Amino acid sequence: MAESKGLRFYMRDDLVAQLSAMQKRVLYQDDAIPALRLIVNPSGRRCWFFYKSINGKPTKLKLGEFPHLTTQEAREIILLMLKEVQLGEPPKSIRPKALMKRIPRYREVFNLYVRDYLKVHKRDKEWIEAEQSFNRCHQDFAEKRISDITRSELQAWINRLGTERGNQTANREFNRLQAAIHYGEKMGLYKLESDPTKHIQRFPDVRRTRYLSQEETLRLLEVLKTRSDYQRDIVMLALFTAARKGNILAAQWNEIDLDNRIWRIPAHKSKSGNELVLALTESAVSLLVRRKIAVSSSPWVFPSLPDICGRKSASGHIENFNKAWREICAEAGLDDVHFHDLRHSVASWLGAQGVNAFTIMDVLGHSTIATTVRYTHLNQDVSRAALEAAHQKLMVEPLGALELVKDDEASRVILFDKFVKRRTSRTQSELGDLES
Repeated sequence: MAESKGLRFYMRDDLVAQLSAMQKRVLYQDDAIPALRLIVNPSGRRCWFFYKSINGKPTKLKLGEFPHLTTQEAREIILLMLKEVQLGEPPKSIRPKALMKRIPRYREVFNLYVRDYLKVHKRDKEWIEAEQSFNRCHQDFAEKRISDITRSELQAWINRLGTERGNQTANREFNRLQAAIHYGEKMGLYKLESDPTKHIQRFPDVRRTRYLSQEETLRLLEVLKTRSDYQRDIVMLALFTAARKGNILAAQWNEIDLDNRIWRIPAHKSKSGNELVLALTESAVSLLVRRKIAVSSSPWVFPSLPDICGRKSASGHIENFNKAWREICAEAGLDDVHFHDLRHSVASWLGAQGVNAFTIMDVLGHSTIATTVRYTHLNQDVSRAALEAAHQKLMVEPLGALELVKDDEASRVILFDKFVKRRTSRTQSELGDLES
């Protein structure tokens, strides 16, 4: 059946899908690559073709059907076929199936990223979290080919995640997706004409500054007296050591040296990827000795507790403390306090006591001082005292002119600036000398 000639336009999947079927087959031409043609049959089927005159002979080859073969994939095939023609090879040597393997689906790329990068170079926690987050948040793109993922889809996805799961979660999941796509390209699986992850608007990275005041700490300690031993000990060990929750829950006795009062967290468990050596106070040692007696022969400091069905965690240790922590905070009247804020609190208390940032860095196990500075939030009393001292040193003492005068209505500060008076008289004297 002869084709009637249709429009020539820059083809996109959405535009191709909107083309109406006619009584005759209609041939459309791509404005970007003229050799790419699309035939729309009266039945509505849309087929991609390679159209080109080679050595004076018209050549027409079927590539595949839309939407099984997307516009981007059809262009990739055409480009490969044109390269073959330039080399003098027949274009039929490039088949659509060969290219389909070169443009993997996002699921395949993400699995490769987890298998060959995260599992090899990162901690177990990272690849486990990545796999869980993929099933939870990345299903929108799982079966899409990398070339079909668009910026508009990514922006809509990150916006929805921000609404449903929070801004930090949205940013973190987008970073995972971006890392996986870039890894696939780095490994030579494909070549992106336009990176869909560029120019995506993330949410502002707002750092938490929450830490416990003295009053809140006392309320927390009172509530812990009524909780179970393991709940109390988990929280108290966090306050004694400033360790991360994951390290506390997964702590093993072979990491702890009670005689030398040292806790060695192995590199594969630490966030920095380096071994951490934490000092244990007398209180921490006493707590751990009590735990050692309580857990008997278990290799874990906090072994898993059986659920209502008698099952324990696969790892053997307590894995989830979120529900217990929420209950503790509710009972203590602590608003918007995360477990990780206990770590913030210890760092802030140390800073308020005048401990230098390098010592705090060692306590927290940070690899850079810049990370530590974020945690050392001094309370307002310390800041106020520092301002008062600076004011006294820089203004009051040099000038000797600050006098406080209080009346019945309000306190007023009157500054008799002798320096200004001396400066004024000196200037007038200099002007007199010039006139003379």
